[in-house]
Amino acid sequence: MQTKQKILNAALNIYSQEGLTGVKFQSIADEVGISVGNLAYHYKSKDDIVVRLYESIETEFMEILESFRSHDTLFDLENQLDLLYAFNTKYPYYFIDQFQLTDSLGEIADAHQKLMVKLSSQLFMQLKFQEQRGVLKPEKANDFYKGLSDNLWCYVMYNSAKDMVRKTNKCLEEFKKGFW
Repeated sequence: MQTKQKILNAALNIYSQEGLTGVKFQSIADEVGISVGNLAYHYKSKDDIVVRLYESIETEFMEILESFRSHDTLFDLENQLDLLYAFNTKYPYYFIDQFQLTDSLGEIADAHQKLMVKLSSQLFMQLKFQEQRGVLKPEKANDFYKGLSDNLWCYVMYNSAKDMVRKTNKCLEEFKKGFW
């Protein structure tokens, strides 16, 4: 494995355990077993590492969102929850520190906003599709399913972070139960 990838793996490991805030460049170098100078040769700053990690996270998240299009039943949506839960547990710092990420790094903010809009839109389209199929009842109030999709989006994005802050580890089944 190349040094750059070792650095990214180490940073991901540390960020997942400690969050972004308290991690120093030295901590990442120590985790990899290299000097700070060697680390700086590969990545100029901690922000450079965070941006690179975010790019891979964004790619993985987009793959999950793209798979929403290929499934059209609520059972398939249930399978999507498996993927979202696995993503949440793989990248906990992403959810805990996402406001810090988007506030401090402009290039991440735009990409992050697009992902969040896409997730909310995917959930909304899934609900409307199920309504058209007769699986869900027609909306009685205007924009009911839009509001519901926004609530589901908040749940998917922030429930795991809430559990991490409270130090309550919920299993996949509890995550799904809360969604439904």
